[in-house]
Amino acid sequence: NPRRSGAFYRFVIEGSRRSHHVRCILPGTAHQNMTQPTLKTSAPAAETTSFSTLSLAPPLAQAIQVLGFSQMTPVQEHALPSLLAGRDVIARARTGSGKTVAFGLGLLTRVDVDVARVQVLVLCPTRELADQVTQELRRLARFIANLRVVTLCGGVPVRTQRPSLQNTSYVIVGTSGRILDHLQR
Repeated sequence: NPRRSGAFYRFVIEGSRRSHHVRCILPGTAHQNMTQPTLKTSAPAAETTSFSTLSLAPPLAQAIQVLGFSQMTPVQEHALPSLLAGRDVIARARTGSGKTVAFGLGLLTRVDVDVARVQVLVLCPTRELADQVTQELRRLARFIANLRVVTLCGGVPVRTQRPSLQNTSYVIVGTSGRILDHLQR
């Protein structure tokens, strides 16, 4: 039961081909208190902030460095401080603006690999987006020992996905239909 020991985070990605909306809903928070960064990603920021200004866990800081990220994008600059502080965030920005890295760092910061249970559920509108999100989360989590990210989407037989759920998975990324299908079984 994910609610028993505290935090269960749900990230929902909605949108069209050009723009996706990422919503992080933390337990016990009122949705009307969400922070909503207002961004115009078409205009470059006057001055960007370095990732080194964030107090990230060493494995996440190492991943950021290995991936070659040095300066935050405007959406990351607005959303990451709130996400790392445990506040809800709704961020809207164009595809390729860094939303997945922002919410990925926020959710990976909160995963405790010493607690063997699902701690994060990321819902995506399409299988393709779920695969992209999973790949990015795995890249960010590459230095976190024993962290498992599992994808649950249609197009793959349910029976082949069941074994991955029997092992401890900390982050599940998938489409709502397939996740409901697993829950009903």
